[in-house]
Amino acid sequence: MSYRKPISDRAERYTKPFLWSFGALLFMAIFAIYTHCGAVGVMLFAYSFDLLIIRRIPQKIKERA
Repeated sequence: MSYRKPISDRAERYTKPFLWSFGALLFMAIFAIYTHCGAVGVMLFAYSFDLLIIRRIPQKIKERA
């Protein structure tokens, strides 16, 4: 009979690499926008990211609670 670790222990092991890979993908996306659209493209991307992800998701979470 094999012992399996609790899900929380296994999740912690995968969280940090996932965040690093997500950060790397985000950096590559920003760099690609910068090389193609310049600084204005990056500012527009950052503004839309701020509006959609950083402000909107916590607001929806508060509405559901």
